Amino acid sequence: MQLPQFGWEITLPEDVSPDDPITLFTMYYTPEIIDLIVKKTNDYIRKPQDESCPYIQANE
Repeated sequence: MQLPQFGWEITLPEDVSPDDPITLFTMYYTPEIIDLIVKKTNDYIRKPQDESCPYIQANE
């Protein structure tokens, strides 16, 4: 597969420091995205294999 050549220079907005990981993170993960990740994670429920013991969990 041939890929076009392009420059690898990353340009950040002037008010963003490349040494500030929280700001870099929040540029891509907005509060709405975090809320969606939390909701989807909380919606996932693993069903027990044996319905007679609904609270037992396997050690993984």
